Amino acid sequence: MAMFLVPLGCLFPTGLACLPRIEDKTGSQAGRYYLWNTVGSVAGSLLTGFLLIPSVGSFASAAMVALICAIAALVVFASRARKGSRKVGSLVGLCVSMALVAAVPLLMPSQLRWLHAGDKPFLRVEDEWGVFQLARTPEGNIRATCNRTELVFLLGAFSTSYVQEMQGHIGSFLRPNSRIALVLGSGYGLTAGALAENPRLERIDAVEILPAMIAAADSFEPYNHAYHRNPRVHVVADDGRHFLARSKETYDIVSVNVTDAHLPGASSLFNTDFYQVVKAHLHPDGVVIQHVFGTDAKIVLSTLSHSFQHLRAFPSYQNGYNVAVSDAPLEPDRTEVETLAALPTMQAALASLGIVAPVEPWRIFAKGYRPSDLSTLIDPRLVSTDDRPLLEFSRTGVMPSWFFSND
Repeated sequence: MAMFLVPLGCLFPTGLACLPRIEDKTGSQAGRYYLWNTVGSVAGSLLTGFLLIPSVGSFASAAMVALICAIAALVVFASRARKGSRKVGSLVGLCVSMALVAAVPLLMPSQLRWLHAGDKPFLRVEDEWGVFQLARTPEGNIRATCNRTELVFLLGAFSTSYVQEMQGHIGSFLRPNSRIALVLGSGYGLTAGALAENPRLERIDAVEILPAMIAAADSFEPYNHAYHRNPRVHVVADDGRHFLARSKETYDIVSVNVTDAHLPGASSLFNTDFYQVVKAHLHPDGVVIQHVFGTDAKIVLSTLSHSFQHLRAFPSYQNGYNVAVSDAPLEPDRTEVETLAALPTMQAALASLGIVAPVEPWRIFAKGYRPSDLSTLIDPRLVSTDDRPLLEFSRTGVMPSWFFSND
């Protein structure tokens, strides 16, 4: 983009200096120039944002704007060269304009470059959220990105299925009599798909902020259990916190399936103010499941422990937990757990994650770590709030991380 941005930065002062009679009518000439520059900037931004980018994409929009500017310059310099006005400068401008007209189509990429060698993109969608892209890795997994941000762990990797499906199963087994569940950040649909395998659930609301991710759900089968075609699953394209704030529904299970607190905007789903919004839509004995991992584990665990009376943490990735919290005790009933696990759909869902005899579901869902077991990871001083957003920046200590999310 430097090819466009550097000349753009030079354009305003250069154009101002080139105005006729700028020396003797500085105020009026500069005022007119500011006026048309402002009108052009506003009109161009609206035109590009609402028409060009949704119609042809950002790359093609940039190419069209560059071509229009280059052709306009070509016409101006050609006209000046014919009139003999400043002939040398006009000829130089003419040559540069012709070079730009030729260079733009050659230099403009046709798609967003993928970030990992060997990945092969097979789907690209551009909308108001950015450039959404799916790529297949050399191992056959799927990588989902939006702009330069990797949205979710690789689909097809066993660890991804285990962690995300267990977010659904933990809620089901801690509250076996649940009837309605909510997934915020449904992504591939693995958590919503796991919840849908529980026949006792009458309704699952799956909220995903990226419409392109929802539209691509067919690409994520069979891992997502075709959740988007299950009549009990209601898929909504919306921001999770906004969805809850205007919802009148109450839930037995709420899964906050936004793994990385440094995804753009994600920190708003990891603080006490958000958990108060969740509790306003949670049945008195309802349970919230949230993934906690990495350098942010201490802040998120401390905030969850501060916001809810009871906490259990189940190991997920090597450096993380699926954390269940509630204001009601998290003591599952063995008979209810075994009855639910014996249902055919639940048996099949658990078997796909390796939970088969001699591993009993009871041995897994009754043994989550308690706060006392995680005392080194819970610090009452590290509680994140909307007005003190401790998760806005990475805690790695690396200076560039102060400026980049999901680095």
